[in-house]
Amino acid sequence: SNNTPYKFYLTAAANGFLANGDNVLFVVCKTNFGKEFQVTLIQLDLLPQDSKCGVMIRKSKDPNSRFLFVGASSQDVFAGRRDDDGGPLNFGNPIPFHDESVTLKFEREENRIQPAYSSGGEFWPLGVQGYAISNNEELLVGFALFPGNSSNKVIAHFVDVFPKSDSATNK
Repeated sequence: SNNTPYKFYLTAAANGFLANGDNVLFVVCKTNFGKEFQVTLIQLDLLPQDSKCGVMIRKSKDPNSRFLFVGASSQDVFAGRRDDDGGPLNFGNPIPFHDESVTLKFEREENRIQPAYSSGGEFWPLGVQGYAISNNEELLVGFALFPGNSSNKVIAHFVDVFPKSDSATNK
């Protein structure tokens, strides 16, 4: 197995999460994942106002597909979800956060996926419960970013990307 952490430097200009279909840069990193998927987002202090970057699990690349997102801006960390294809957006309360980096994580707990964040120590769950999924369901896991409107540009720096497998057969 390859234990070298990956690094991604991504740039996007997009509006963000929309009621009838998202306009985000979604970069697929993996299909499915084992026990957890973790990434560190650095240089948060350089993000433009209203920009958001993070990690997303989607049912498909379709703009209105259901998803679970955990992310950060230069001011806060937060999580959000859409439970049904084309369904309403649900976002938990943002948690004020002022640091240069944050580690974001999805962890599978029984049939549920829980988003969490850390700033160098313990992980703290975010207040959006993950939607229940079946373990044999194909999911897309990757990065999502948007600056809040398509005339702006956001650059995100993702480092220490670790999909952690709980089986040797994980893709």
